[in-house]
Amino acid sequence: MGIALSIGLESEMALLGFIQRGHHFFKARTALSCLVASLCILPAIGFAGGSEQLLFLPDGSRATTTNFSTSETFKVVLPNLCGTATRACFPWKIITSTGIPATTYKTKIDDAFRLWTNITTLDVEFRYAGAGNDFSLPYQMTGVPPQREKDAFNNEILAGDFYIAIPETTSGIPAEILPFGPSEYLKSKIYYVPNLAQKTVEVRWAGIYVNPAYRNSDAVRLTTILAAEVGRIMGLASSGIPSSLLYVFRENQILFSDLSIEDEFWASSKYPMPNFQSAKGKISGRLIDGRDGSGWMGGQISLLPFNRVGDFVNSINRRALTVLGATTSKNGDFQFDAVDPGEYILIAEPLNFSPFNYILFDEATRFFGRSEIFDIEFYDGKGREGNHEAVLSYSPSSIEYAAKIVVVAGAETKDVEIITNQADEGLAPIVAKGSTNEMLSDILPAEAINYEAPEGQSGGDGGCALRSVSDADYSTFEFGWILTILFSVVFLRLLRLQDRRVK
Repeated sequence: MGIALSIGLESEMALLGFIQRGHHFFKARTALSCLVASLCILPAIGFAGGSEQLLFLPDGSRATTTNFSTSETFKVVLPNLCGTATRACFPWKIITSTGIPATTYKTKIDDAFRLWTNITTLDVEFRYAGAGNDFSLPYQMTGVPPQREKDAFNNEILAGDFYIAIPETTSGIPAEILPFGPSEYLKSKIYYVPNLAQKTVEVRWAGIYVNPAYRNSDAVRLTTILAAEVGRIMGLASSGIPSSLLYVFRENQILFSDLSIEDEFWASSKYPMPNFQSAKGKISGRLIDGRDGSGWMGGQISLLPFNRVGDFVNSINRRALTVLGATTSKNGDFQFDAVDPGEYILIAEPLNFSPFNYILFDEATRFFGRSEIFDIEFYDGKGREGNHEAVLSYSPSSIEYAAKIVVVAGAETKDVEIITNQADEGLAPIVAKGSTNEMLSDILPAEAINYEAPEGQSGGDGGCALRSVSDADYSTFEFGWILTILFSVVFLRLLRLQDRRVK
């Protein structure tokens, strides 16, 4: 079901930000800035992580700003570089300033790797290969005079062990790594080798350089910021889910030191232990533009466990209830490869709005994601999900019309079609044909039929795309907004009186 935002949700979120006196994203310091910050994040319920999507040209060379239009999407993977291991394996070294022993930092770096390797379903190894003092990038040189050697794809070759470099000063740091920005804790340099047939790029070398101005503290943990960067080198995309270690607004991940369900899910999906996926199920589908039926790249699909629907309706912090997310790729496709069996609600939302915009995510999304905004969608199922759903004023209760997606171990629930809602009823109707394993909501009455499904599509079991909503439904929604607004006004008034007393 498509939903339009209204003052009801705005008031709720603004009140939450006001009470907290500072929103997590923006560190707002005044009541006004809290209010503004809260209003800015209104459309978000939960965002997605997933696989990093980079852009290369068809010949395997790196795309630049001048030729993105002819580039193709590649996903990042780790190879086996340890020689004898069968799993993805990366040898690494610690690089420190002369006179600074590697043991000063090794324990914290080991802890950063251990956050990932302790995942029992993840088949990745990081193997310690010693220490060094040379901060230079290990370009492979050839010729006289020596020049940087390039591979068959015209990419400069970096060879050797993965670096984690922790310098005490800027001395010796390569010019292309410097300067660090005022808020940057670290920078990475990665050498990718494309596989044209599989549309992947292998990370053959990577280096993480910690800002010399950085000092480890309880507030900014070296272990945490390194673990987040290692996740990106493994090919995990930035996330918009607040519990994720790769959360885009955590200012280099200084707050959390544990992995989230989503972090573990995407890492294990990319590098699974043998038989890991046999106990899991899959969900796949497509986000469709309700104007013309084309795929929507850059949309966000989140999974909400069905047993949390009641909490979703009644909770203020709804975005924390979603457990997994995925960004739609080319043609609007999305896929979850290893989902715990159970029942889920699928939620779709746009990414490209303030403050969550494409610049924070991977290359493919930044350059090819749709720039338009659509109303948040709950997937309603066969014959009910469509582009002409009635545009209701927002209520969390709208989720009760959604279809349940059933995930079964060893099976795939596929052909989920989430269609953006359109207010223009002059557009040709587009109706979902239904996925392979779903259960329609019992709440939507069968007589709520306003048009038949287009030829060649099923209208479902008495359902349709266009909603018929009673006056009682609107009255219930409107009463909730009124209460929220009144509560907000009273609360603001009480705070003003309190401020006057303090003065």
